[in-house]
Amino acid sequence: GSRHGTAAIEHALCRVEVPVLALSIADDPVAPPGARDELLAHLPRARVTRGELPGGASGSPWQRHFTWVREPDACAARVAAWLATQCFPYPDATITSPLRPLDSQGTHHVLA
Repeated sequence: GSRHGTAAIEHALCRVEVPVLALSIADDPVAPPGARDELLAHLPRARVTRGELPGGASGSPWQRHFTWVREPDACAARVAAWLATQCFPYPDATITSPLRPLDSQGTHHVLA
């Protein structure tokens, strides 16, 4: 919770206008797309892009829920592709690997 209470958080969320990428995991029993959409209902002004990542076919519900952590490539590629479509915060941003150092010429980079 917040020291300001739930009402203050909900009021603040209603004012969010930035782009939001909301991904769910296919066949995720812990957080199905309906749960994602319920959360997004608190962001009525945000420009939301919804998507789904492939899920793990086996394992416990929590193992399937965290497939994106154990196998991050699909998630990272989806986030990088989405970021490439955004002009925020730097229109000239380039997507780089988090392992590649930023260049010395001051180019703004978005790490994905």
